[in-house]
Amino acid sequence: VLITDLIRHYGVEIRTDNPEINTCRFTGDFRDISLEDALRIITQSIGTSCKIERGVCIISGSGCK
Repeated sequence: VLITDLIRHYGVEIRTDNPEINTCRFTGDFRDISLEDALRIITQSIGTSCKIERGVCIISGSGCK
C-alpha cells in the first residue's frame, strides 16, 4: 500500500485524513528522488494534497481517482 511504502522508504510519519487514501495504489520508483518530489507526484496523481505540520506529513483529499 502506498502510504506504508512511503513511511518505510523515507522513515517519516505520514497520516491521512481520509481512510480511503490508505487503500490507494501507485506504481512508481522513488529510490532516487526526495520525499518532497515523491509526495508532489503522488498527490497530483491521486487527487490529494499534502501539508507538513510539526514534522508529520498529512495527506488530505477524497482518495484515489
